[in-house]
Amino acid sequence: MSHVVYSQLVVHSAAPSIIREWQAHDKQFIGKHRKPDLAMSTGHGSNCMELNWKTLASVCEVKYHSHTSLEFEARIQVVDKAFFTLSSQLNQRYFVGITMCGSQMCVLLFSRGGVQSHLQ
Repeated sequence: MSHVVYSQLVVHSAAPSIIREWQAHDKQFIGKHRKPDLAMSTGHGSNCMELNWKTLASVCEVKYHSHTSLEFEARIQVVDKAFFTLSSQLNQRYFVGITMCGSQMCVLLFSRGGVQSHLQ
């Protein structure tokens, strides 16, 4: 998977600017066990390439085909990453995860109580 930036958000304020961009991380482990296909980090400046549970803002899991078993697997992977992210970021109230299976896209919104909603 190539390193393609799908969207970029730059927030300007009195504090140092926060750069959030989707980056391919299909070959980089988080916590020695998990590799998201695409990830958005909340790092500042040169640290934005560092990916760990404390800097993870969102993930996207990509599957080659829209099949029930692949969609289920992608959602389980997003749920798993949402759990670890919310466990590591105690000040974070919500986590957004995305699955793209073939032409189907699903957006999942998590809170500390579990999945709040999902859109397909």
